[in-house]
Amino acid sequence: MATGSRKEAILDAARGEFADNGYSGARIERIAAAAGANKQLIFHYFGSKDGLYAAVAASTFVGAPDPQLISAPTPTESLRRCVAEMASWLARTSGAALLVSECVSGRPVPTEAELIVSGWLQKASSSIRAAIDDGQRKGYFRDDVDAQSIATLIVGSSVGNALLARGRPGAGPEPPTRSASLLAQVAVDLCAWR
Repeated sequence: MATGSRKEAILDAARGEFADNGYSGARIERIAAAAGANKQLIFHYFGSKDGLYAAVAASTFVGAPDPQLISAPTPTESLRRCVAEMASWLARTSGAALLVSECVSGRPVPTEAELIVSGWLQKASSSIRAAIDDGQRKGYFRDDVDAQSIATLIVGSSVGNALLARGRPGAGPEPPTRSASLLAQVAVDLCAWR
């Protein structure tokens, strides 16, 4: 097996192990067995369990959608698309929601992984806030809406929904998922004039 594909096999096995057991419950022995590699090779490529966890976080969030690149004809549609795309990505990306929940829970996780996840959270929240701010400036949304509170609620709900979907048999949401669409509608309803 080529070096790149062996490293990818280890990352894939680690992604599954961390998604199933979290950082503290994951075992290098199980990752090695699932990847068809030995522990020494894992340590050679990633240095430690911490390094492997950080590599999984980096490879997971490099594929995250960039909500700042979403454009729409109205602020309402921009907010709806931003939330739906983020929630849908979390629901269909193995381990992403668990990485987020572990990194914000206060549990011990590698600092590098925490920084990667925090960067994504800031970007996701910032995009939601920007869509709400734009909607307020243009008169689509109420002025009394706290954009940060809405962003926190929506990101947290998206993560929670993705974690709950993991426990449902046969839950393999396809974008756009019903729950992502509902979260997007909730965000718009919270901001809209009534």
